[in-house]
Amino acid sequence: MNVLVFGNTYEIARMHLLSMVDDMKYGDIQKIHNSMNETYVELKNGDTYQALSASDSARGYKCDKVYINTEIGSDIVDRIIKPMLVMSKLPEEEQIVVY
Repeated sequence: MNVLVFGNTYEIARMHLLSMVDDMKYGDIQKIHNSMNETYVELKNGDTYQALSASDSARGYKCDKVYINTEIGSDIVDRIIKPMLVMSKLPEEEQIVVY
């Protein structure tokens, strides 16, 4: 499963992803890449989590689930984020989590 974490800024998304990692079991994590330009986590079961800024530059990604910061405007959610979920097999109510 591919999961994207969106924030108004990359730093907000990055900090939320790192707090999610703190809640994960240590043995489940295969790799963590944490830099100022890119942050992602790969789990042993094949799931990936990636932090992104909610902007036009995020177009083109595909994912199964998204975490969205409450400060992101509904226009960005409708125009950019929701089209990323087209191929998701999760129930619609589980595809978007607001934090």
